[in-house]
Amino acid sequence: MQQAGIQEGMELDIHAAMVSFDIEHPHGDGSISSKRLLESMTSPVDRYLVDDQRDFFYVVAR
Repeated sequence: MQQAGIQEGMELDIHAAMVSFDIEHPHGDGSISSKRLLESMTSPVDRYLVDDQRDFFYVVAR
């Protein structure tokens, strides 16, 4: 991470099967498409678009 220039970072989860990172793309018609950051991430691509019992956070680009 330091080589990539990251000054502060956070481990997503020590249990690799639980790590997921999806990129959401909103469209002009109100629909949203999702894509996983890595193909090895196996959670559903709509995981963060529906209610979930686990905590998560999101980042918004403006």
